[in-house]
Amino acid sequence: MEPKIVSKSGFNTLGMEMKTTIKDGRNFKEIPKFWESTLQQDILSRIPNKSKEATSLGVCVDFNQEDGSFSYIIACEVKSTDEIPERMITRAVPDAE
Repeated sequence: MEPKIVSKSGFNTLGMEMKTTIKDGRNFKEIPKFWESTLQQDILSRIPNKSKEATSLGVCVDFNQEDGSFSYIIACEVKSTDEIPERMITRAVPDAE
């Protein structure tokens, strides 16, 4: 798969979150396992109100420079965050150019 960089207006996401760190390369081990588990459990199919163009996203947020920790969210873009299934979170992604 080739990465694609685009300009996009802000949007909301809904999905599952895990906390990890760059310390000792833990993120390189934990994130692939998180994806595997999420796909095996078919969690993305349970996300309500997906936008038409919804694809799965990996979003890194809340990076802490002091200890290298951050949150990684596997999510889809959604039209509404009115329904948030148990154990899922919503996160707004700002405009990007």
